[in-house]
Amino acid sequence: FNRSRAKAGVRSRPRTMSTGETQVSENFQRRPLSAELLVPGMVPGVGAASAAHLSKHGIKTPQQLMGVFLLLNRNDRDLFHAFLVTTGVQERYAKVVTEALSRKSMEFCTSDPLPDRKSMKNSDGSTTTVAQSFERNMLSTHKIVEGTVPGLGEKGIPKVHRHIDAEIQQIVGDAPKGSPSAVQLLGLYLFRGRLEGTFAAWLSEVCDVREVDAKRTAEALERKAKGICDSETAAAGPTPRRAGAGSRLPPTPEHGLAKPGALDPEEVAALKARSAQLQKALLYFLIFLAVLATVLHFTIGFS
Repeated sequence: FNRSRAKAGVRSRPRTMSTGETQVSENFQRRPLSAELLVPGMVPGVGAASAAHLSKHGIKTPQQLMGVFLLLNRNDRDLFHAFLVTTGVQERYAKVVTEALSRKSMEFCTSDPLPDRKSMKNSDGSTTTVAQSFERNMLSTHKIVEGTVPGLGEKGIPKVHRHIDAEIQQIVGDAPKGSPSAVQLLGLYLFRGRLEGTFAAWLSEVCDVREVDAKRTAEALERKAKGICDSETAAAGPTPRRAGAGSRLPPTPEHGLAKPGALDPEEVAALKARSAQLQKALLYFLIFLAVLATVLHFTIGFS
């Protein structure tokens, strides 16, 4: 990707948000990450066109979109911005999406150093404390070390490292230095759709992690994802009723949708462009009528 181009896009002049956009942004920050298909109003900056572009690249839900952001260790915003633009998302919307995901991920990610690995185990040698710490504490962007991720020890970490880098290369086309981190591991889990059994099989069969350890890692990731994606991240009142599969109920505010009647930015831009085209066509039509009237006037006069 062109990183200099991405930087220019990320640091461009701020754009004032409309009331509808502000509501979408507020809802996204305080609501759980949805596993349902991306539609306008679920993620700030993602309208119908952007959702269609992302879907073509395997990103069909807000959880998967966050997954790709985390795969880049949430630190390389320029690279993520460039990736979005490459998929077809307009630069101004790519900036909005990047900022929203960066802010959202601050709830469960940290750049602080990892704790001393020796303090992560109980005196009896069990790894109960490792699992509890992983589930309760924020995930670090620092490289995974033994005693920080359940199921991954000295032998398993380098195996997972190689394959995570390969996955990032395949999805994004570039990989941040210093991977893998627990943040990136969770990102890959979210991008793959939170399929615990499938992810455990990938760790075991592809990364050559012991099957029992692979299951522990996948279980820990699912518990972590459940805390992030399936529960409120802020006091937002009772959870609205969901529209079940095949239901004709409209999407609820649970997904961070704007208030009724509010259009997303891409729809507004499309309407403005259409309006300009209609005005131009009307002007040409009026000119045609004026010319026709003039011709008829002279024709009648000579006759």
